[in-house]
Amino acid sequence: MTQEQFEQSDDDIVRSVREGYTRNFEILVERYKKKIVNFIHKMIFDYDEAQSLAQDTFKKVSQSIPNYQSMDSFQSFIFTVAKNITLNYI
Repeated sequence: MTQEQFEQSDDDIVRSVREGYTRNFEILVERYKKKIVNFIHKMIFDYDEAQSLAQDTFKKVSQSIPNYQSMDSFQSFIFTVAKNITLNYI
């Protein structure tokens, strides 16, 4: 991740993804990947499955970008998606 990408807000990145720069979604994945895997792992105590559910989370978030409201916190949004996917798994 470049310094410029590191300094961009989540909302700026989401806006760029909506504008067609879909590769910028990778910035969000890198920014949240470890946090999401650890969050899910604490719920299910299976690291491999937590990684799989994290992938499902990022897929769902990617599909939901058009509906994401920038007045919400992106971090809250992604963790809510992760929680719901994990609860559905449980």
